[in-house]
Amino acid sequence: MRRDTAELVKKAVREKRKAYALINNCSEGNAPLTIQALRNALQTAET
Repeated sequence: MRRDTAELVKKAVREKRKAYALINNCSEGNAPLTIQALRNALQTAET
């Protein structure tokens, strides 16, 4: 799920579109850690 979300965000950025990711505790049980992991994945992709 994290990888798919990161890929969709990257695709939206490449296409100069807005991307929204709605994250809650239902998917992994800890939304803050999910957000942090996605942020890290996107920052890694930038370099």
